[in-house]
Amino acid sequence: SQPVAPLPASQPVAPLPSRSALCGALKQTRNRQSIARLIAELEPQSQKEYTMCIAAWGRAGDWRRAVGLFDTMSDAGVEPNPFSVSAVVSACEKGGQPARALEIFEQARAGDRFESNVVVFNAALAACSRGGEWRRAL
Repeated sequence: SQPVAPLPASQPVAPLPSRSALCGALKQTRNRQSIARLIAELEPQSQKEYTMCIAAWGRAGDWRRAVGLFDTMSDAGVEPNPFSVSAVVSACEKGGQPARALEIFEQARAGDRFESNVVVFNAALAACSRGGEWRRAL
C-alpha cells in the first residue's frame, strides 16, 4: 500500500460577513456596484431583507432594479408588505417615474393583501407631487 501524501496547507478562509453586516452595509452605500455585490452576497430571503435591498436601489437612483427586485419577491415566495411597497414607490418617485410609482401603489391597494399605512401613502403623495398630479393625491 502506498503512503498517503499529506494534504497541502490551506490558506485560512476569511469568515463570511453576517446577514446583519451585509444589511448594514446596504444602508450605507449608494454605489450601484457595491449594492449589486451586497445583494448577491445577501441573497434576500425575508420581507425585511427585500425591503432593504429595494430601498438601496432607490437611494442609488436605480428605479428599474428596485422594481425588478420587488417583482421577484413574490416569485421567491415572499409577499410584499407596506414597507416594501413604500420602498419601491419611493424608488420610482426618486427615479423620476411618478406614473410607475402610482401604478405600483394602486396595484398594491387593489390587491388587498395588506392594509396600507401612512408610510405607503406618504410615498404615493411624494410621487403625485413630483408628477404634478396633485388631484390624484386627493
